[in-house]
Amino acid sequence: MNSKFIVDLYKSCKALQVVTTQNEFSTNICGKSPRWFSVVSSNDRTISTDSLVRAYKNIEALAQKQENSHIKLLLIDLVTDIKNHIDNKLAPSSLEIQTQEISTGLENYQKKYSSNIKKIKNISQQNSDNNKELLKTIKEIINSNTMFIQELKESLKELE
Repeated sequence: MNSKFIVDLYKSCKALQVVTTQNEFSTNICGKSPRWFSVVSSNDRTISTDSLVRAYKNIEALAQKQENSHIKLLLIDLVTDIKNHIDNKLAPSSLEIQTQEISTGLENYQKKYSSNIKKIKNISQQNSDNNKELLKTIKEIINSNTMFIQELKESLKELE
């Protein structure tokens, strides 16, 4: 449920008597139009980071002004929850990180492969005495391709 966090946040704010209505929560806490919370929660929409940051700042300001120490601590807990939610929302997932690592590996492979092709062309243009170097480079390419393919297979298995 995309809107579960914001619904829970509204319920907490209402329980702490920070707000009394959904309209008040929408405008005073999230900085949105009065019907925003109603629409977001009923349609299970994803909450924007902007809305969460506004809620964070507004509840943080309320906590600083709060004279009741118990309510102040509960508001600070809400601020911490919002911050953690924002951090989790913005942090790349492990799948995204693994995908990026594989993508980077492929890019490096393509660069190395392109470089090795250029080496082969240059070597083949030299006289026949350099054929040993050509064979060595070809073997290196085959070995690096085999190792890279094996690493890709292992990475893909981990993603499954």
